[in-house]
Amino acid sequence: MSQEWPGLEGSEWFNGKSSSENYDEAREYLDNWIEETVEHGSTEWDSPRYAYYYITPLVLLRDFIADTTLRRRCEMMLELTLVDYAADYLNGSYCGAHSRDGDGAVIDPRKAEVTSYGQLYFTDSIDFVLPDLAYAAMSAWQCPSIIRAIAHDRERTFVHTEAKRSRAKMRFSTERYTTAIRYNYMTPDYCLGSVSSGVHQPIQQHSWDITFAANHPTNTLFALHPTWSARELGTFFPEEPDLMVAGVARAKASYTNENKWIGASPHEFVAQDSNVLVAVYDIPDSDVVQHVDVFISKWFDSVNVNPSGWIFARMDNALVAMRVYADSTTLITESAGLRLRVWPGKANELFDNASPTTGAIVIVCQSTTDMTFGEFVNAMTDPYSIKRPWTPPQVMAGSAVSISNGAGVERTFFWRGRERGLVPRAASLALTFNGPHVASFSSTREPVPSGITMRFDGHARTLDFRSASVIESQEGQSVSR
Repeated sequence: MSQEWPGLEGSEWFNGKSSSENYDEAREYLDNWIEETVEHGSTEWDSPRYAYYYITPLVLLRDFIADTTLRRRCEMMLELTLVDYAADYLNGSYCGAHSRDGDGAVIDPRKAEVTSYGQLYFTDSIDFVLPDLAYAAMSAWQCPSIIRAIAHDRERTFVHTEAKRSRAKMRFSTERYTTAIRYNYMTPDYCLGSVSSGVHQPIQQHSWDITFAANHPTNTLFALHPTWSARELGTFFPEEPDLMVAGVARAKASYTNENKWIGASPHEFVAQDSNVLVAVYDIPDSDVVQHVDVFISKWFDSVNVNPSGWIFARMDNALVAMRVYADSTTLITESAGLRLRVWPGKANELFDNASPTTGAIVIVCQSTTDMTFGEFVNAMTDPYSIKRPWTPPQVMAGSAVSISNGAGVERTFFWRGRERGLVPRAASLALTFNGPHVASFSSTREPVPSGITMRFDGHARTLDFRSASVIESQEGQSVSR
């Protein structure tokens, strides 16, 4: 606005500041936001619901800012936002954990608002159109081909990690921001993804899931503790905590609904290594919700809820084995699939905690031609099966579990004391992106990232935010602009 109407005195503006003051303030804000995001990770991360609140403004800033340096930096941020999406993209779905998700999209990922932009930038046709997409469609800006290629390069299996930040905390924390590590294990047939334990974003956080490449609706499986509290809201919002719950429930009706499918819990502890995930729910008696829910899509080709506590499922070439530890369970049929309601117990074969505790071990693999679904189920449940692809979970003193990931690699997951949620991770806290397609780097001696490099098929595209430059390279040859 100040660029459109330069030279006005403060008396002409609603805030009493002159055009030049408003312009300088806006530029300072944008520069600070860009630097914080590049160096420390975004606070609104990987959100299928709110991604367009970033994509659309960045498109407009890229198209209309007169200052060439700021315009280039905004264009680079647009690329960063889209490659962040592309690295987690699997056949139309935004995989892994999200800072905020929608009530419907969380169980049907391709119905998320961001899908409209994924179709525009990553595919050749659009059938999911949102009004805001018009700004992007009319822009002269084109998504770099390397970002589109990254979105579809799923021939191999890889781990992609990211360091993001929580929403700014106002109470109940000694730190304004805490680090949220996203971990995605991507294969051609599925992605198992999660975020480090904790409530990083109130109300709509989605902490872990399996997303399947299959062309079916509700192509996902996950669990959550559907709780809510004044403390959660008071951590992130300035109003009086005890007065906020009712107000939020009026605006977002699902918040205080025990049947909701979105939301984080301070009592959930998630650990993942490659295709194995452990989720522990240590729920105190004082919590308003005493159960955990598992979403099981009706579009699975096969489902077996085994009396032994195992849940087996198959969607196309992806096989899932989920061992649930609970006092009791209830299976509820709903329009989108099955809801497995899990009631924790104070003692079972995995836990010996004083408070009600439940948990699940999730193992996902790609099917082979020499094993049917029935053989897969038998292999996992029969201790004498010669086809069993993994060793049984080994519980150690009620505070850890050791399990093989199917490749003969043993991993131990802890959830007691300071080691709660600990798992070997490829991510470094200094790297906002770390994977084969996208990796952050530092161009100075400071231990914080100053940009990212995208890679695909021998081609690299580097965004250096310190110098506001884009460097293209192919097999050692580079060109800067």
